Amino acid sequence: VYCLKILHDSLTADCSKLRLSSVPEGLPKGLQRLDLSHNLLQEIPAGSFRGYGGLHVLLLTSNKIKYLHPKVFIDTPHLQELDVHDNKLSAIPDKVLQPLVHLHHLDISGNVYNSFYLGRGMRALTQLRYLEIGSPNAVTLQSQDFLNIAKAPLQELRLNSGGPLRNYSSGALASFHRLQRFVSNISLDSDPIFLFEILTDLANSTRLNSLNCNLMHIRHLKVIDLSDNLLIAEDVLAKNLIKNVYLSSITRFGLIRSTYHDKRAVVFRGVPGIKRYSPLQELIIDKIHHISFAHPMFFINFTLFPNVNYLKISGTRLNSLNCNLMHIRHLKVIDLSDNLLIAEGLWWKECHYTTVLPDTTHLILSNNKFSDLNRISKQLHLMPSIYHIDLSYNVIHDFSHCNWPSTLHSLNLSQNYAPLSGPICHSPDLHILDMSCTQLAIFDHSFLSHLPSIKELYLQGNIIKMISPKLTAPSLCNLNLENNSVSVVTKGSFGHLKNISSLKLGYNPYLCTCELYWFRTTFDKKVLVGWPERYQCNYPENLAGKTLDITGALIVGLGYYFDAVWFIRMGFLWIWAKRRGYKKLDSDQIFRYHAFISYSHNDSAWVNTCLLPTLESLEPELRICIHERDFTPGEWIVDNIIQCIEQSSKVILVLSHNFVNSEWCHYELYFAQHRTMSERQDSLVLLLLEPLPTSSVPNKFCKLRSLLGKKTYLAWPSEESKRSIFWRNLVALVKADLGSAMTKEV
Repeated sequence: VYCLKILHDSLTADCSKLRLSSVPEGLPKGLQRLDLSHNLLQEIPAGSFRGYGGLHVLLLTSNKIKYLHPKVFIDTPHLQELDVHDNKLSAIPDKVLQPLVHLHHLDISGNVYNSFYLGRGMRALTQLRYLEIGSPNAVTLQSQDFLNIAKAPLQELRLNSGGPLRNYSSGALASFHRLQRFVSNISLDSDPIFLFEILTDLANSTRLNSLNCNLMHIRHLKVIDLSDNLLIAEDVLAKNLIKNVYLSSITRFGLIRSTYHDKRAVVFRGVPGIKRYSPLQELIIDKIHHISFAHPMFFINFTLFPNVNYLKISGTRLNSLNCNLMHIRHLKVIDLSDNLLIAEGLWWKECHYTTVLPDTTHLILSNNKFSDLNRISKQLHLMPSIYHIDLSYNVIHDFSHCNWPSTLHSLNLSQNYAPLSGPICHSPDLHILDMSCTQLAIFDHSFLSHLPSIKELYLQGNIIKMISPKLTAPSLCNLNLENNSVSVVTKGSFGHLKNISSLKLGYNPYLCTCELYWFRTTFDKKVLVGWPERYQCNYPENLAGKTLDITGALIVGLGYYFDAVWFIRMGFLWIWAKRRGYKKLDSDQIFRYHAFISYSHNDSAWVNTCLLPTLESLEPELRICIHERDFTPGEWIVDNIIQCIEQSSKVILVLSHNFVNSEWCHYELYFAQHRTMSERQDSLVLLLLEPLPTSSVPNKFCKLRSLLGKKTYLAWPSEESKRSIFWRNLVALVKADLGSAMTKEV
């Protein structure tokens, strides 16, 4: 049969996503699991499952079923799991389900019935343990709705409609004596008091105690998840919700995607006359929307909840925590992501800490407002068990100073802003480091020398241009360098990484030259993830987009052998310059110059007497950089070139035969090309001083050869009458995309 699959020891027919309009025939008689989800079934007639008496699991999810024949399940008496979620049933088919006396798991949510009422046929389901029910059209819960399954050993109930609840009758959920998990995404906006009536019923009490319902009598219920648009409109509701959780036997409580509408402080210090500790182990408060402009304050005595081992307060705009939370002993994982926290809000000086969160191993602080890495690292020394911290998506700019505790083995700094040059502090005890998407430009031996114990290193999404040879990291197993600006992989770059088992180098702009021949033929592809699909040529132009494993790339690459050596030399000059460091402009000082002019010394007469005076005589004046006048005396010349290029909005290349034959012009063009590639911006202006056939440009300038064939360039006209048009076009190109706050003095 075309949709048959054998999985493990069970016979399973996977017929999902086949656009079936009827149950297929000819399936094996011993079938135990049948998946018909995501098809076009509209009705299931009698006899559809005749001969499949051993069927245990039937999945009919996401069809268009409107009708189930009353006798359709007579042929499947041993069915244990039935899922008809996301269909078009207009009524709950209790009589159809009556033959399924062994049913354990039933999902009938996401249909179009207008009532939760379960008919008398459901009394036969005496082994039902899991029920998911709900419809956007069912907006009331009546006291008799679930009475016919009162004797079922139901352990998990999910009210899953996503719509509003307009009316709730006391006692509707009072008959579930063995319930262990209750999950609901029904909106209670119309009357938040319904929440406490529900909690009262779950406490096996049919007598409403209003907001003071006591949940201490819940014997079996351990998990409550309330999600999607619960509206808590008053502080007294919030306080009593906390009180009820405190007094109950609940071990997990979740409040997700809900709304809070009160700015008054909520204070809970316990219940007078009652001395107890809550058994709560997991607390999740996630994605809470505040209607008021002023955010509420909660003062909760967390010492009354000493058994909490997992705490998530995320997406609440939280900006501070009170002191006693930091002393919960058994808290293993604390997730405070997607808030407004800074170091001062998490670690109050007034609290006078000596030890905080003594058992916490994982601290998740992603997507907050932390900026002081040094302060954070010092505070972690107060957490004796800390193993992992997530600081991704914060506003950290200074990576030079930190002092991590020896217990910290996993650090996530991704999506911050590492400096282009200068030191980056690490820890010799780190096993896992994530610095992806941090604008990191340097990856060399000195980077790894501070990480002797590193096992996993994630550097994807940066602007690393070259990989230093002889990288050494004896314990490194996983290395990710995808989506950088690496163009050449030199032989021996990874030879000293003896334990590497996963290496990701894909999605980089590779130069398909002979230098990559060793990479294709001798490099161990077993460790190379995504080979060859993720490894494509960027240059030369005729090979762009082709994978590195193609033979043609090597044939063409033979012509570039010596040029590859030149590229490598240029790359290491770039790294050396970066390691030496230079002053990086602040974010509000974008460029010092409007343009840097790259030209041969043999063309300096035309530049100094014609080009430069014209550009600098404009109103407002254009600020131009040239090497003869503006390079800093005493500095290494490559430092000067890189600094001037990166401090200029545009780079004007005065192309001529002299330019092609100038070694320093080669440097300037190479670094200008690298900047264009890494910053993805069109900053090059080509000015053709004399006719320059493409064939006269060296092969290593394959991008320039391509630009001369495709990109618009300005040719210096020999006729005097055409030069006014030339100047207008040149000025327009230089001024393009400058903006109102183009340059500022450094």
